[in-house]
Amino acid sequence: FIPCCALSGAKGMIIKMKVCFFVGAMIEKGGSERVLSNLTKYFSDYCDVELVTILNSKMAYEIDNRVRVYSLDSNKIDKYKKEMKILKIVKYIKRFRTFNKFLKESQPDIIVSFMPEASFFSMLSHNNKKITKIISVRNDPKREFKNTIYRIMMKLTYNRADGFVFQTEDAKNYFEKKIQNKSKVIPNPINERFADINWNKENGKDLIVSVGRLEGQKNQQLLIEAFKNVLETVPQAKLKIYGEGSLREKLKEYIKELNISDKVEIPGRVDNVGQYIKDARCFVLSSNYEGMPNALMEAMALGMPVVSTDCPCGGPKYLIKNNENGVLVEVGNVKQMAQEIEKILLDDEFARKIGKNAKKIVDRLNPNKINKEWYNFINKVHEGEYSNEKEK
Repeated sequence: FIPCCALSGAKGMIIKMKVCFFVGAMIEKGGSERVLSNLTKYFSDYCDVELVTILNSKMAYEIDNRVRVYSLDSNKIDKYKKEMKILKIVKYIKRFRTFNKFLKESQPDIIVSFMPEASFFSMLSHNNKKITKIISVRNDPKREFKNTIYRIMMKLTYNRADGFVFQTEDAKNYFEKKIQNKSKVIPNPINERFADINWNKENGKDLIVSVGRLEGQKNQQLLIEAFKNVLETVPQAKLKIYGEGSLREKLKEYIKELNISDKVEIPGRVDNVGQYIKDARCFVLSSNYEGMPNALMEAMALGMPVVSTDCPCGGPKYLIKNNENGVLVEVGNVKQMAQEIEKILLDDEFARKIGKNAKKIVDRLNPNKINKEWYNFINKVHEGEYSNEKEK
């Protein structure tokens, strides 16, 4: 058996294909970083794998020891953050030259780039040989390319890619037909650790939890305001918001302003978050926009009742069938969010039903299944088969 990511060399020797995964940084414990950790490990069973980052940082997730890791900058990311804007531009030009030098020396067969900056580098790079280039779009494109420069760069460079991976149909539909025709929608896999933990439906009857960076995108202020309304009906309810970010102090001030400091906690970021949230009554995602929200997926994998905003670019809508395995509410709608949380707190039968159905996501988004989809798509693009199938 010769894997798809292999070629027959002289005298029947098997030569492994070289796949380079490319991203801006691996500092956050986010969806892209976890997917890259999983994919690089999976592909290492069949291919020669490299992971390249633009910025130098400690890896948020463990990287398999078979993967060769490179950074285009020797300085740590903390130093980069303190640099003036003009210096950052100069550094990016230098890093782009370093990337071209890396490609010349490494000569990968395939580059899979995550996030806009890495994708721009990849599309603009000089090639000593034909390299198959694939772009993975990880967030809502309407937000991702809201910046004028990013939007111009996307329009100038993305059509050079050989293939695209999107997380949702909505994200895919943002782009022109030419790009859609060489793309595939592949959701994030479930974190296997959560599949082994179960929602404790007997405990935490009045506890609401949320997990996410304390940033504007996640809109925890909406959740806090909705929770204030919930207290009018369920005065014994409590709220815990796990995560860190720039809005911590602002959110604490808002909680104080609403006079509910004794009811709301912001414990910060925690490891093995599943063990912290499994005893809660329900999980709430209040985001303004998301790609494929991992925190929501993980709560569902516990078999926990969930409430989520039906936010672009369609991740929650992909995961949740409304009132069957979770509840969707309108983005920014405080009243509706409060009402749906109250329903879960007060209606045991409804809470158990949607929790039981939510657990089925474990099979639907099994990591091996998702990794295999990536593997098959990348190989088909590299062999030129995927575009031919689309034409048929």
